[in-house]
Amino acid sequence: MSSRQRIGHEHRAENLLQADEVVGEAARRLEELDAVGEHVDYVTVVPDGEPTLDANLGRLVEGLRALGARVAVLSNGSLLWREDVRRDLQEADLVSVKPDAAREETWRRVNRPHPRLRLDTVIQGIRVFSEEYRGHTHLGDNACQRHSLRRRAGGDSGDPGLAPAPR
Repeated sequence: MSSRQRIGHEHRAENLLQADEVVGEAARRLEELDAVGEHVDYVTVVPDGEPTLDANLGRLVEGLRALGARVAVLSNGSLLWREDVRRDLQEADLVSVKPDAAREETWRRVNRPHPRLRLDTVIQGIRVFSEEYRGHTHLGDNACQRHSLRRRAGGDSGDPGLAPAPR
């Protein structure tokens, strides 16, 4: 098993979101709102933490879409370097990716990522996702951060890989 697979495996867990329970609750709530004439623009996946950590995210998005709802997912983008995570998000109608920082040191302090995960890896994953994804996307909170992310992602054409663990 490669380092990349070990890190990815450690970062995605089964059943963080009980997809069937969440879809059932969303269906009940959508029916209640419909009964009083309320319109829902999006059902937004905003768990307590990063939604892409859950291996059932794709199933959740599919279930919510089956209700006829448009689905939005808010993410910090930390696992978008993984193909399975990007695939899970393909059916969402809107994905908002907001990295918490554009500088490695700040990002590490805020996110406390796995020691071998690099911000450049995350940014490269965001770039690849933005090229593959056909829904609506939103990147970052401010122009400075968006510029920094675009500049850094555009400058890295190689495999994002993983950095050696800091000592």
